[in-house]
Order: sequence, then C-alpha cells, then structure tokens
Amino acid sequence: GRLEGRDVLVGSFRDITARLEAEQTARRLAGLVQGSGDAMVIVDTDGSVGHWNAAAERMFGYDAADIRALGLGVLVPPHLRDAQRALIEAVQATGRPRVVETVRLAKDGTPIDVSISASPVRNGAGRIVGVSGILRDIGAQKRLQAHLARTERLHSVGTLAAGLAHEVNNPLTWVLFHLESLRDELPGRLAAGPKRSSDQALLDDVAGALAGARRVSEITGNLQALEGRGARWTAPLALGEVMDAALSLTAHDLRLRARVDRDLPAVPSVLANDGQLCQVFVSLLMNAAQAIEEGAVEANRITLRCWAEGGEVVGEVAD
Repeated sequence: GRLEGRDVLVGSFRDITARLEAEQTARRLAGLVQGSGDAMVIVDTDGSVGHWNAAAERMFGYDAADIRALGLGVLVPPHLRDAQRALIEAVQATGRPRVVETVRLAKDGTPIDVSISASPVRNGAGRIVGVSGILRDIGAQKRLQAHLARTERLHSVGTLAAGLAHEVNNPLTWVLFHLESLRDELPGRLAAGPKRSSDQALLDDVAGALAGARRVSEITGNLQALEGRGARWTAPLALGEVMDAALSLTAHDLRLRARVDRDLPAVPSVLANDGQLCQVFVSLLMNAAQAIEEGAVEANRITLRCWAEGGEVVGEVAD
C-alpha cells in the first residue's frame, strides 16, 4: 500500500507458540494412544465408537471400520450386556471413573479376560459427551493367580495329609471291625436259625459299618471341595456348612491345641466357589492351630461364627 506518497509494506505478527505447542502435544498424545499396548476406545453418548486404537485392533481382531459398523456390543458376551450398559450409564451419570474385571470376545469368538478402566469424556464446557475405556488383557495374570491358588491348595492338602490319614483311619477301622464280625458270625447264626437277639446284633454291626463309611465319605468329600474342582463356577452356599467342612478338615490339628466353639446359625446364602471359600477358612483355622502350642486344650479356645449384617454375611475365625 501507499502511505504519504510512499510505497509501504504492511504486515502483522501473531504469537502462535501456544498453538504449536498444543498441536505438538496433541500429536504426542495421539502417538501414545496409537502406540499403547492397551486397547483404547471412546464411545459417544449416542453409543457410536469415536476412537479405536491399533492395540484394540490387535487384541480383538476388528479394525476401526468394523467396530464402528458393528458397535461395541459385538465384543460383549450376551450374559454380560446388561453389566456393560450399566457401566457406561454409571460413568455418564456420576462423572467418576470405574474399574471392572470382566470378559470380552475376540472376532473369532475367543473369550479374553480384561480389566476395563472407564472414564468420562468432557467437552470444553465440561459437559460429558462420552466415555473412554482402557482395556488391558489380564489373561496371563488370571492364569498366574489360578496357579498360585492351586499351589496354596496343594500346600494345605499336604499340611493336612497326616491329620486326615488319622481321621480316615478311625472310621475305616470301625467299618473293618464290624464287617469282620459279620463275616465270622453270620454263617453260625444263619445255621442256628433266626433269633431276635442275633438279628439285632447283625443290625448293630451293619449300622456301625454304615456310620463309619459315612464318616469316611464326609472327610473325602470335604477334601475334594478343598481341591477346588470347577474353580471357575460359583453357586449359592450356606456359609455355616462351608465353615463346618473346613473345621472337619482341620479337626485333628485343632483338638490337640484348643476347644472349638461354633456359633453358625442359618444366614442368607452367599454366591461363591465352594472350594475357594473352604480354603479361606481352612487357612484361618490352620493359622490359629499353628499359633497355639499343644497340651493346654482347656486353656485355649477357637471360635467359629457367622452372622448377617445389613446386606452382607460375615464369617469369623477367632483364637
């Protein structure tokens, strides 16, 4: 342009340092998200997938286009879909992050144990516009936990073996005694003809054998529960019965050290794995036994009790 008859060049300068730094930060964050080993996904409030990183593609086998077309529901087993909706709704309603451990499905149908950290996504005005999720494959961690749990169970079984041998030997000797009596006396009694007194003696021997056999069955059944068969399954359990089973398995060690008092009333059922819950109380009882010296049974006491408290059921071992 011209100014006072002279040609001039007019320019303006704007400091864009902040913008460049913001763009650089955004690029770095995008690189971190894409390069992360954890699957990352962003879901808008309408349920559409806004972001799906490379780790998510590797973990589940769907690319971003697939997952946007199919929706996140394709990853969720049918029995967990209500829990998925509840998780997203809770984060949106409260604005607070949630962490859950659950299962998701890969494209080929393989179940994957995952930890999900879900957080709200807000716009510039602070309004929640979606939910972000970081999904980590915890399958190896779960397998290690299962291995450690089995190792602990095997250690407990080894510790209990001597006591259980004694517990089984007593009723087994009882069974053998009565069966041998039947073997020796039955031929003579049958030859002599039926008599009420001899008939009653035979019935007593049979009853004794059956009582001993039932005790052996009870002990081995408790041991099988402790071993943890069907460890992935849970069922409604009576807590008092589980605590009684643990007491049966540890009775030999406890009776040499302390009196055991039981206060196990009927309480609401708990949803748990039988073997794993029994293992908890076996461990507590064994710890109590190991902390008490033998020889002063009347001076020491171990108490088992359970009760309902609010919406919970509580089991306690005290020594």
